[in-house]
Amino acid sequence: MIDTTIDSVSATIQVGSTPHGLAITPDGSRVLVAGFGTDAVEAIDTSSNQVVWQVAVPQPHNIGITPDGQTAYAGAQKTGEQQLAIIDIPSGTETGMLPLDHSPRALNVSPDGADLAYTLAGVDALQILGLSSQQVVAEIPTGASPHHPLFTPDGKLGLVVSQGPGTLDLFDPTTYAALGPIKVGTMPHWIGVTSDSRWAYVTNENSNDVSVVDLAERTVKATLPVGNAPRKIVIQPGTAAASAAGVSIAGFAFKPASVTVNAGQTVSFTNNDSVAHTTTSSDWDSGPLQPGASYTVTGHARRPVAGIRALIRHEPATVPRATAVTLTFAFDPVIAQLGPLQLGWHGIFTTLAVVTALWLAGRLAKTRGIPQEVVNQVAIWGVVGGLIGARLFHVADHLSFYLASPLLIPAVWEGGIAVYGAFIGGLVGGGIAAWRSHLDPWPLLDIAAPSMIVGQGIGRLGCLCNGDAWGADATGCPFCLAIRYTNQNDLLPADLKGVPTYAYPAYEIAAEVLLLAVWWLARKRLENRPGLTFLLGAIGYAVIRFGLTFLRQETIVLAGMQEAQLIALVTGVLALGVAIWRFGRPRPTAAPIPTT
Repeated sequence: MIDTTIDSVSATIQVGSTPHGLAITPDGSRVLVAGFGTDAVEAIDTSSNQVVWQVAVPQPHNIGITPDGQTAYAGAQKTGEQQLAIIDIPSGTETGMLPLDHSPRALNVSPDGADLAYTLAGVDALQILGLSSQQVVAEIPTGASPHHPLFTPDGKLGLVVSQGPGTLDLFDPTTYAALGPIKVGTMPHWIGVTSDSRWAYVTNENSNDVSVVDLAERTVKATLPVGNAPRKIVIQPGTAAASAAGVSIAGFAFKPASVTVNAGQTVSFTNNDSVAHTTTSSDWDSGPLQPGASYTVTGHARRPVAGIRALIRHEPATVPRATAVTLTFAFDPVIAQLGPLQLGWHGIFTTLAVVTALWLAGRLAKTRGIPQEVVNQVAIWGVVGGLIGARLFHVADHLSFYLASPLLIPAVWEGGIAVYGAFIGGLVGGGIAAWRSHLDPWPLLDIAAPSMIVGQGIGRLGCLCNGDAWGADATGCPFCLAIRYTNQNDLLPADLKGVPTYAYPAYEIAAEVLLLAVWWLARKRLENRPGLTFLLGAIGYAVIRFGLTFLRQETIVLAGMQEAQLIALVTGVLALGVAIWRFGRPRPTAAPIPTT
């Protein structure tokens, strides 16, 4: 450990043999070491300089850490066991692994936490792993023998060195399109990028130098001779910019008219007029500056800017628009954890949902003269079948992830259940119980329908807490309720964290309350027609799910429909067909009693 304030070694820490890659969490609290010789990744607490945990990984080589500092990906190179090991940093446990066909070389996580870029030995392409899907979403062609990938801090450009041709290859992190190579030294190994995302420094092992690359102009500006075979390089983050001057916008003019801003200094434009203005130049656009608002510009990191000039554009007054009601959920959905077991709000509400549904089913059965022991027998089968179906449908939706981490399949306490799986599994389980006991299923289904909908509404409160039933991006929606999830343990995709999303669970709860109100008002008319309550409930929920799923962001599977919409359409049509077949025919009337 080196103290950079005095540039001297402050501590020596014993780790495993043949240490390779290092990675540090964004907050600086943990340093992760790839112990190649001891088949382990170790974590060092930087406050105590002690190893705090060790995770078995076969010959780890390099490590990438997500921007939230919670998850590490370690490339394991042991023959026959090549993989990306997934490690939960706070607990020091391996949460999964992704098997690989080739040995991983180097890897890095994008600044937004959406993608992991990694290279493979013998594969002339950069692999892009989508961290939300845990699947390779792109393979970007490179030169021969690609090694270290990196993203610029602003996330607008991706880089990877190709050792064969001696190039720095660029790509677009959004479209994954290759943007072409820049010739650097011989056998490039590692990349460092400055805080302003403008300059890249590339170490070249065989030419014993470092190439200084201007990423804006995409040219090598300098070559710096260094010692023998340079390999790794890091760039110290830039310091805060010094303030240079302030410019007032008053009377549709700048005061002063021009200023000189040196490298790293800032100039602030403040709107002192009574109307909104926009300042623009070839380098920036402030957007509308309301009266009293300011906008800050930093001088170029490589050259001073003399006589900054800008244009003022008047922004006409606009009618205020309605904006979404956005709630920020920053609380941790995990209440407590003991080893791999978690106690979370999702589990609490799921338990409450099951208990409440069983209680309501018992009350409804009593009003219809159905013995409690019959309800208990069918309920046990229905609950077990529902839990199994809910989990299996969820696993099927994320099959690639669970194939790589099969031990997580039964971990239902961590969240991850599918509603239609619960309904179908519950019907199968309850149906088996009814069949075994030679019971008429229709009265039992009429009891189950409102009970399941009540349980579903309560269970959705758990989804609301942990974000596993996320809505689509609601930015710009004028009339909606949105939720911004910000906790690291929330289960929605990384690209939606911190973004206002439609509060889908809340919308579904409201719709289910309405459906239950309709049932309550019509319950007397439905009692003498066994099966109608269940069938109308199935149709109602199918309509709710089909319509509200337009506010979700999931994979389109057929004809522009998401999977939940397709299942809702099928079940709704089937329920309608059975209802017509069962109740659409005229009911027989009793023959008149003959009189004499």
